[in-house]
Amino acid sequence: TGNPPPPLRWEEHNSLQELAEAIRLKEEVKTHHGISLAIHAVWHFNIGHAMFDGLYPNFLSLVQFARQDEPFRTIVINGREGPVENTLPGSYAHVEETLGVIGGLGHLLLRGFNGSADRKAEAPLHRLEEAIIGRGLNGQKLDVNANMSLGGCRLLDGCRAFRRHVFSSVGLPQPRPARSKPPFRVIVVQNKRYGKGMLEKVTEELQKDPGLSDFHVDFVNWSPNRPVGANPSLQTGNFTRHMEIIANTDIHISGPGTGQMYQTFLPDGAVHVNLGDVSSGQGYMEEYMAEGSPYFRALYYKRRRPSEPFLDRISLHALLNEARGLLEHPLEGTTPISSNLSPVGKVFKAYCHLRHREQIAQAGGQLVPLREIGIPPYLGNHFPEEYVYGQSMQPQLTACLLKLLRASFDKRHPNLGIKKGLGWFGTSGEH
Repeated sequence: TGNPPPPLRWEEHNSLQELAEAIRLKEEVKTHHGISLAIHAVWHFNIGHAMFDGLYPNFLSLVQFARQDEPFRTIVINGREGPVENTLPGSYAHVEETLGVIGGLGHLLLRGFNGSADRKAEAPLHRLEEAIIGRGLNGQKLDVNANMSLGGCRLLDGCRAFRRHVFSSVGLPQPRPARSKPPFRVIVVQNKRYGKGMLEKVTEELQKDPGLSDFHVDFVNWSPNRPVGANPSLQTGNFTRHMEIIANTDIHISGPGTGQMYQTFLPDGAVHVNLGDVSSGQGYMEEYMAEGSPYFRALYYKRRRPSEPFLDRISLHALLNEARGLLEHPLEGTTPISSNLSPVGKVFKAYCHLRHREQIAQAGGQLVPLREIGIPPYLGNHFPEEYVYGQSMQPQLTACLLKLLRASFDKRHPNLGIKKGLGWFGTSGEH
């Protein structure tokens, strides 16, 4: 895992006078004015993880102090993983710089505090005029809660505040509401899960579809290495350009994974379309990102037959028309709770609340992460679809309850699955 970050040196002083004297004796003291926000950015070679497993949960601390609209300095207190840096040289530095741009006052690294860049030299002393430290339990992946909702987005309006701060920091105007009349702007985001060229091909088919003349469809690769065939990406890896594209998007089509993390920055009233994973237990991974953002709507790709391709033009055509219907009726207020979840996410949420209602109540509320409650299924690096379908069960999971919930969902929604009347999970409503 590379060299672990060296620990910060902890010093205690008996009085302010002793502290002042210790600082006076230092040969070099660097003073940093304004707010400094210390973050532990998990897997921060990836901008999606860096923002929503690192920066966003700490940004909520600013929200709780009513400081969310002020510029801040991002202090990355964790180190880099050597093998990742060797494989993707410069990825950490690029993301760290972007985190500084988002804050508005630049960034500092842990090694700047203790000389890890040059262990033989004494580190300078950094004086922070004002520092906020603490992230709460609001990370997107490791802090999954029973509501399948990104922490702080609904209760504190944290995602909208984060969007506002990001656009302000990169010098862009705030996104205008999504269009309610055509032409509608659509982006299809590159995702490695579908194989080489599949999404580019699907984009071309949608562009040529005469029934979609009211939709302007573009292909986007957030991190392109080279031009892609005859249908190149809109941009070339620049974060500010990323935000320009997102601000002008009405319909955001993406597979799961960190490629879909920019959905949080979509305009009010926009539509996010999750294409789903390609595994046999069809799921959508980070559904809580959409469920936690009550200012846009989410749609999910249909249940696939085992023999059919991962994606097809006809199914996407239907999804675009469904999205059009939503756009033509602008969102008033916020989306209803659970409306941005897929069938898989809804069943998982119901399971958590029915099976573990007492533990959730004792832990202090519905948004407490499952890992804090100490109950299965603590997802960690997994997702609900690995358990909801019943094909991969942890011993502590109550299989009969999941079976009942699958049947209950199919009884209520009999026409959502592969065949009408069977339901999403194919139970016909029978358990």
